Amino acid sequence: MEADQVFARNIRVAREHERISQSELAARLKEVGMDVPQQTVARIEGGTRKVSVGEAFALSRALQTGLDDLVDPTFVPRPDLHEAVRLLKAYEAGEL
Repeated sequence: MEADQVFARNIRVAREHERISQSELAARLKEVGMDVPQQTVARIEGGTRKVSVGEAFALSRALQTGLDDLVDPTFVPRPDLHEAVRLLKAYEAGEL
């Protein structure tokens, strides 16, 4: 599998692990400075839209995963890390 295909697949895998839609990912991307519609997210995941290094970094931030994970052909999301991040955000927001 080529690097671009790995990246596209890992974006989808990470998004699904977060249990968010493409529209929700687009909203998260806007929060980190990458203003794209859901259709662009679909094209990125489908491998028909290439991304810049800055966009790749924004995607990693929005998906709460490392940039290295998004290019790793053996990437498997780590539930424990994602749960810890969620709990920390809830704590910081005073929800716990």
